[in-house]
Amino acid sequence: ETLLALQSLLLASAAVPLYATVRTLGGTAKTALAFACLYLINPYVISAGIWDFHEIAFAPLLFSTGFWALITRRKLWSIAVC
Repeated sequence: ETLLALQSLLLASAAVPLYATVRTLGGTAKTALAFACLYLINPYVISAGIWDFHEIAFAPLLFSTGFWALITRRKLWSIAVC
């Protein structure tokens, strides 16, 4: 149960760097919120959070943080995510 809770937390926390990326690329707050909400209500994300624990649950957070670091040119964050 702890791993399922951690998995859900990791999947949901990927929405924060996604929001930040859209804002950095020039989107409005409403557009960024829409992208984050669309990510969270994606059936694949919901399905991944409901069933058994998968180690791949770390990937959305790492990829979205890495993309944000690439867009904002933050080298230390890029290295940490890699």
